Amino acid sequence: MNRWAPHLYRQTGQQKGVPKAIIDESLSQANQVQDKGLPAILTLGHLAYQTNVPYKNLYQVVSRDIDPYRTFSIRKRSGGWRYINVPQFGLLRVQKFIDRFVLSKIPDSQYS
Repeated sequence: MNRWAPHLYRQTGQQKGVPKAIIDESLSQANQVQDKGLPAILTLGHLAYQTNVPYKNLYQVVSRDIDPYRTFSIRKRSGGWRYINVPQFGLLRVQKFIDRFVLSKIPDSQYS
């Protein structure tokens, strides 16, 4: 994964009046994450950009304005029903991004 260029983040933060110390600390943490081979994701908009999922869609998911899962049931061989929850496409894309670029690059916890 390519390193993320911070100049647009800094420029946008300055335009919005974010204190320089906060911008500098955010970029410092982003560099630490990238030095470990992980993607730096600083905002929901940045996650939307990295995953090519519309920001509005992600915002609706995190604010719980929509239920991002489609639920259906299938009959079990042993009787009864199995309920399946399938994420909508945008959420699935974000989940795959996190799996591929974050979770697969860090060791599993002995407690998980």
